[in-house]
Amino acid sequence: MTLIYDELTRLNKAFKRKYNRDIKIRVEEMPADMVGKALGYASYFKEAIIIDAELYYENKERYVEHVVAHEACHLYTMNLYGYGVRAHGKQFKRVVNRLQLPKSVGMAKTREFNHSEVLMKRYAKTHPFQWECKACKVILQLNTREHKVTTLRAAYRCAECKGPITFIEKVNSSSTLSSL
Repeated sequence: MTLIYDELTRLNKAFKRKYNRDIKIRVEEMPADMVGKALGYASYFKEAIIIDAELYYENKERYVEHVVAHEACHLYTMNLYGYGVRAHGKQFKRVVNRLQLPKSVGMAKTREFNHSEVLMKRYAKTHPFQWECKACKVILQLNTREHKVTTLRAAYRCAECKGPITFIEKVNSSSTLSSL
């Protein structure tokens, strides 16, 4: 977490230097019902950024560089222009440019982050059956019903590349989840 606080300190200094305003940003962990729906989000009323801790630990440098900076820019934009601005509108882009952040800060997408291990841990309890695509090496987590349907089909294919998939193992959900 020190990477996050170091980045926020750097961003706060730049914000104060450019806009002569000071804002203290807190960091909180994302609630369970939001996990997997967003990389992170800014809470205007709490003046905090909410992070997906598991994705952070899997992708530390990239997560801090893109997601933490992105969410901090939302809070800076709200601090400067109030609540009535568009989330990724011209004011947000102006703040990103003025703080001399890369344009990619405004463009981070969930699919750009390595989260296969995180997803396998999250779904291990309800989706204990692992299948692998032989062509693209993607690991699929299936629940009991999906597993039964898949084993009955002779030629089930990967949704991504249409390659054949094969059963690997049934994951022991208690041991996988205990590592979280």
